[in-house]
Amino acid sequence: GYTSTTVDYQLLDNVGYIRIRQFDGTTPSELDYALRTLTANGAASLVFDLRDNGGGILEDAINCIDLIAPEGTVAYAEDKNGNRTVIGSSDAESAVSLPMVCLVNGSTASGAELFANALRKMAGATIVGSTTAGKGVLLSDPQSLSDGSAVVITVGILLDNEGKNWNGTGLTPDVDASLTNDEQSSYYDFTVDNDPQITKAITVSYTHLRAHETELHL
Repeated sequence: GYTSTTVDYQLLDNVGYIRIRQFDGTTPSELDYALRTLTANGAASLVFDLRDNGGGILEDAINCIDLIAPEGTVAYAEDKNGNRTVIGSSDAESAVSLPMVCLVNGSTASGAELFANALRKMAGATIVGSTTAGKGVLLSDPQSLSDGSAVVITVGILLDNEGKNWNGTGLTPDVDASLTNDEQSSYYDFTVDNDPQITKAITVSYTHLRAHETELHL
């Protein structure tokens, strides 16, 4: 396994497991390195673990989507008057064609929700886990007021590539892998080898791999 500031990865048999803890300025290059290393070492499918990823910096999340998704608009901002602006797009340069799974939970928020959703809609990824946080609001940088306090202004709603918004609802996984109460209480003690949600994500990943291989042999 390999650990950097925001991305950990390892090869589990032929599944490339990548945990993205948050999105910041170093994440795109760390993710790029993880993707290259895993594919060079024979990863036949990828599992992106986005549990507890609160999002971080939206621009960096979009740059990470660009490493994986095929060409297209990734996200729009919509202001209170309903005007839409494209705030992120992907080029076809580095699209990943492997079967992919995104593992999410109730603390997967904002840019991490955009990442999982974009991979699902643009690259055919399957989302596994439990319903995400439902944070899709764009904030301006904190504006300092004369009395020294700071205020963050909501400047819009974040929309996905289809112009849809998950703010307040969250993303519903394709495959539910909610934890039991017992599992939830030992959540922080799990390792990659015995974490039931990772196990489920890998199982789903193998299912897709078999389907993928069948298609290739037709």
